[in-house]
Amino acid sequence: MRILIVGGGVSGLGLANRLAQHGIIATVIEKTGGYGGVGFTLKLWPFGTNQLQRMGFQDDLERVMAPFIKHKAMTSSGNQLVSMTGDPFSTYGSTVTLKRKDLMEILLGGAKRRGVEVKFNTTVERIEESEDEVTVTLSDGSTDTYDLIVGADGIHSQVRKIVFGSMPLNFNGCVGYAWWLDPSELPTVDGTQEYYGSGKLFGIYTSKDAM
Repeated sequence: MRILIVGGGVSGLGLANRLAQHGIIATVIEKTGGYGGVGFTLKLWPFGTNQLQRMGFQDDLERVMAPFIKHKAMTSSGNQLVSMTGDPFSTYGSTVTLKRKDLMEILLGGAKRRGVEVKFNTTVERIEESEDEVTVTLSDGSTDTYDLIVGADGIHSQVRKIVFGSMPLNFNGCVGYAWWLDPSELPTVDGTQEYYGSGKLFGIYTSKDAM
């Protein structure tokens, strides 16, 4: 089976790795030129860590992750709402935090070792569907046929636009800001802390060597 995955993010590369484990080597295209330091801290719940383990990435994950230690949720005035110590979901697997760039490096490295071709600076220009295959024209001018095309290219999906037409996005008024700190700048923080106000949230999320 020939499969094209459009979008080389977490979903796209995760799917490519799982398919390769079952003997299906997909092609992945990604519109950016690389991942660099894009993104910030991610919290992976047991479903996510279990999937990485099934892909064979347990050792890679342990190298870059920070385990779930503590979680506190408070009001904006500092009144405690929730306090948890240890991993309350350990029955189902591990809960960890890690940098998005580290997760991308794990998934990309695994995909390449399994023979997956990942094309950067490439996206879809045209999709033509017949009875039993899809002909795809890419932004580099190449054309090829596939049994299946997967749109994993995010909120501004080119695949969705081509197949279903333009779909307007409505701004809901939510804005988020994120920045990195060296853990030494907040030495008393040893886990996740969240402060909830009216329509606002301020959170501190720790990874292995940054927050």
